[in-house]
Amino acid sequence: MKFRILLMPLLLTVLCGGALMADELNHGATSAQITGEEWWDIPYPSRFDVSLLTERQTTLRVSGKDIVTENGDVFVMRGVNIADPDKLFIQERWNRRLFEEIADWGANTIRLPVHPMGWRKRGPDWYLERIDEAVFWANSLGLYLIMDWHSIGNLKTQMFQHPMYQTSMAETRDFWRRIAFRYRDAPTVAVYELFNEPTDNFIGNGAGSLGPLDWESWRETVEQLVDIVQVYDPVSISLVGGMNWAYNLEPVAQMPVRRDGIAYASHAYPQKANPDENTRQAFHDAWQKNWGFVAETYPVIATEIGWVREDGYNAHVPVIDNDGDYGPNLVRFMRERGISWTVWNFDVDWSPTMISDWDFTPTEQGAFFRDVMRRAKNGTLRNSVLPSPRVTEYEWMSIARWKEMLSADNTMQDKENVELLLVGDSITELWPQEILEANFAEYQPANFGIGGDQTQNLLWRLRQGSADGIQPDGVVLMIGVNNLFLGGDRPEDVFYGVEAVLDELQQRFGDAGILLLGLLPVGEEAGAESRAAVAETNQLLASLGERKGVVYADIGAAFLEQDGSISSEIMPDFLHPSEKGYAVFAEQLKPLLVEILD
Repeated sequence: MKFRILLMPLLLTVLCGGALMADELNHGATSAQITGEEWWDIPYPSRFDVSLLTERQTTLRVSGKDIVTENGDVFVMRGVNIADPDKLFIQERWNRRLFEEIADWGANTIRLPVHPMGWRKRGPDWYLERIDEAVFWANSLGLYLIMDWHSIGNLKTQMFQHPMYQTSMAETRDFWRRIAFRYRDAPTVAVYELFNEPTDNFIGNGAGSLGPLDWESWRETVEQLVDIVQVYDPVSISLVGGMNWAYNLEPVAQMPVRRDGIAYASHAYPQKANPDENTRQAFHDAWQKNWGFVAETYPVIATEIGWVREDGYNAHVPVIDNDGDYGPNLVRFMRERGISWTVWNFDVDWSPTMISDWDFTPTEQGAFFRDVMRRAKNGTLRNSVLPSPRVTEYEWMSIARWKEMLSADNTMQDKENVELLLVGDSITELWPQEILEANFAEYQPANFGIGGDQTQNLLWRLRQGSADGIQPDGVVLMIGVNNLFLGGDRPEDVFYGVEAVLDELQQRFGDAGILLLGLLPVGEEAGAESRAAVAETNQLLASLGERKGVVYADIGAAFLEQDGSISSEIMPDFLHPSEKGYAVFAEQLKPLLVEILD
């Protein structure tokens, strides 16, 4: 818990090298109170009563490059932004139900934005009542809050991107004095994001339209705000956004904020990176250069991430992602560096939205991040479960060819006649058509295998509509060998990836029987290292056969010689079956298909 200390009024005079303005000494009194009551009877503000909280939450603090609990355990924030309490209140959406849904999506954090215009319109007392409600709801659900002073513009020149963001340094100082004073003892209020998006620029109006602002002067401003916060809440976490709409943190390398308890924020929307090439590595390099490197020294929270398709609702720069790899690529980048994040926005109006209606139907990005948060919460988040298109070029399978095959699957004729669907990688793709027809023609099989695919690629294909229009009676699934030997995944990573694909198939195809095949043996000799990795993976996959409607089978032994080796006649490269090998494959499948189709 946060420690309680006594504050003497004289302390205020030493902040920022001088006395605070007179209007900042009202200690929470609103103008309405001042004009409507006897001024000598205006009460001092009260702190939030933490004794009323129902659940104990650990206080979070900065330790080196991490946010940690009281026990020193690293805590990574994964959550969502919500709309301003005023907006939600007007729309009758400010309620516990909203917080319950966010918790059900697997979030551990909510970023709560307060717009200066709303703060002035409603008054501090009204907002503090709403924030109190948020604290109670969040605490009862195990959620933390990031308080966000949601302005966009230049505090130095007092020029802002829109009237809703108009504020002043005096108002900003007063906001944080009130917030830090009231919630010092409430561990639920974990982070104070001091200013949403500092910038001297305005989209479409040219550089400098909001007046000059450099990092050195912004750092001095931030340090003043940190000083105020830490007088009232000395163990708090103050969050500092970078330049260029809180994206770029490069100056931190040479001029970090000269205060303790600091974390840094980046708003890493897709087109902010603007790499020369649209590749995973190019984005990683840009992110690392602009803000990712900070995570090597200080905590970083990407407090705004998200995307929308160009033809989607309220699409605008910089949140457009038409290739579909932004989400999984960014999550992978942040996961590898222990970077926290909150998605914009759990709202139907503020794009990029996570929900399309107030029944909480997820949008494309909403469904993706919901899955990520739930998996992170239960400990099954791996790269192998992050649905993503193919981004790696192979001599034997270009990205262009991959897209052609995906398009062919998407537009396949007579989808409604398919009784048997085969999904997987090249081992599925390379089934000779004559062998399929000779053995399984009665099932009208459709082959949706693509060479080089890993579990995350198959997941992406399924979610992009490759199987739309198909209602098979049975599905044969074999996937994961490329995760092991191209992606460098461990057997447990492959397991979680296959599990995610299985989840997707069962969700899409309802009562269809699913035959989950273990990976075929890889490597010529029985003692090959690759054999051990396959065996360990299959041992894990076997447990998925306990699911209702799923049959698991490891048919690998049928491809082996008596001494455990693989004949080149069966697998010429000791990975892919030959025509003779697929004949063996077909004989193994026949009785298994009876189990899932009858």
